[in-house]
Amino acid sequence: MRLEFKVECKYYGRNREYYKVFYSDKEYNNYKNWLTTARGYSNVKFLRKDIKTKDSINLDIKKKANNSKESLLFKLRAEKRPLKFRKFVYALLLKDEVVYVGQTSNLQSRIKQHKETKEFTSYAIIAIYPYNTSTKEMLEQESRYIGILKPRYNKTNKSIKLLT
Repeated sequence: MRLEFKVECKYYGRNREYYKVFYSDKEYNNYKNWLTTARGYSNVKFLRKDIKTKDSINLDIKKKANNSKESLLFKLRAEKRPLKFRKFVYALLLKDEVVYVGQTSNLQSRIKQHKETKEFTSYAIIAIYPYNTSTKEMLEQESRYIGILKPRYNKTNKSIKLLT
């Protein structure tokens, strides 16, 4: 990961501005903490460098790349995005009535599976959790919402304590 910032500050009363590149969030936070606590620095501002638009990326590709493989690799590197997996607690709806509550990490696939066995017209996301949330926590949250909403397709499991 590459983070580019423009740093604006006063150093012993003189305005300074310069560009700084960080390769991790930890490196950025350590530098920011040091700069704000170091003697002589005041009015410290970290401004994120502007991200290029897709049009300017396409122009850069035409200028910099000679063959199609290089241009494709350049475009892929310019448009890469970090992986962000999440877990969901969701509800299936028939008209305005909740008919099922469930939890999953792959929402699209799970909704497809339900189409074969359940009757519903739409779905809604009740809650979104980070991917590192434990299975036990997810089951507790799902059972909590089942207890509150009492959907008709969910079977009640008395071994799971409902959190209310």
